[in-house]
Amino acid sequence: MPDHGEIGKWLKTIFDSWPALPYDCVANVFGEHRTENFGGYSVPYIAPERVQESDWVRILVAKDAISTGWDCPRAEVMVSFRAASDKTHITQLLGRMVRTPLARRIPGNERLNAVDCLLPHFNKTSVEAVVTALMTGGESGDELPGRRVLINPSEMKPNPAIPEGVWQKLLSLPSQTFPKRQARPVKRLTALAHELSADGLLPNAGKKAHAEMHKVLDGAQVRYAEEIKKTREAVLTLEGKTVRADVETKAMSFDDFIEAADYAVIEDAYKRAGRMISPDLATTYSEHLASKAPKDEDPEDALIEAHTVVAAIGLVFDIKDYLEKEAEKLSNQ
Repeated sequence: MPDHGEIGKWLKTIFDSWPALPYDCVANVFGEHRTENFGGYSVPYIAPERVQESDWVRILVAKDAISTGWDCPRAEVMVSFRAASDKTHITQLLGRMVRTPLARRIPGNERLNAVDCLLPHFNKTSVEAVVTALMTGGESGDELPGRRVLINPSEMKPNPAIPEGVWQKLLSLPSQTFPKRQARPVKRLTALAHELSADGLLPNAGKKAHAEMHKVLDGAQVRYAEEIKKTREAVLTLEGKTVRADVETKAMSFDDFIEAADYAVIEDAYKRAGRMISPDLATTYSEHLASKAPKDEDPEDALIEAHTVVAAIGLVFDIKDYLEKEAEKLSNQ
C-alpha cells in the first residue's frame, strides 16, 4: 500500500514546479473507489475508462488499475515508483501510453509526439528490457515502424550561431525515407502495392497483388499436399502430459494424452502462420478460402477451416521460400 504522506510530497513537488496548475486537477484510480487524502490534498476517485474523456484530470495517482482498464493517449508523462522487478507491469503500462499524445501525430514537431517515462527504481538492465519489449511489440516480433525509445535523451536545439536562413533552406530540401533493406518480400510487395494504388498509378494494386499470392498459395497446396496433410493433423491434434503426485509418498507418474485441438489452439497456430506468410496475406487468403466453401456451410465454420489450412501451410517451411520468391518476382515485375 503506498504511503499517503509520500504521495502528498510528490503532488507538492508538482504544484511547486508548476504554479499555474489548479489544485482540483488530480484524481485517483485506487481499488477502494473513494476520495483519498494525500498529505492535505483531497483527491476524488475516477473510473479508469473515464480518464481519457475527463479533460480536468491532469494528474492521475494509481496502484494497478491503469495497467488493465485504462487507455489514455493524452497521457504524456508517467512516473513509476515500482521496483525494477516489475518489468512486465511497466511494459504493459507504457504500451498503453505510447499510442502518442492526443492520439494523433503532430507533423514537424517530434517533441509533441513523445511521452516521458521516469523510472527511478529501475536499473539499466531492466530499462533496456522494457525498451526491447516496446520496440518489438508487434505479433511478428519485428521492430514497430515509426517508434523510437530513447534512454536518458538530451534535447537538441538549433545552434544560435548559424543564421536563420540556413535553417529555412534546410527545411525546404526534399527528403525521402528509404525502405528497409531487410523488409521481407511479401511485406514489401504489399507496401509497394499500397504506394502504387495511393498514387493512382495502379488502381486496386493491393487486391491484385494478393490475388496473385492467393494463386501461389493455391498452387502450394497442390505442390506440397503430402506435407500439408501431415501439418494439418498436427494443428488439429493437441498432445499433452498428465502428472499425478501422491501427497503422502511424493511419488509422481506421467501419462501422455492426445486430444482434438479447440478453436483457441487453431487460432494460435494460425497467428504463428501469419508471421511466416505475413498477417495481411494470412487474412486475405483465409477470406479467399472461406469464400469458396459450399453455400450451405456455416460462414464461421468455413473461416475456422480456412484458418486451419493457413496454419498447416505455415508449418511447411519450404512454402515460405517458394512464396517469397514469387512475391519478389511480382514486386520486380
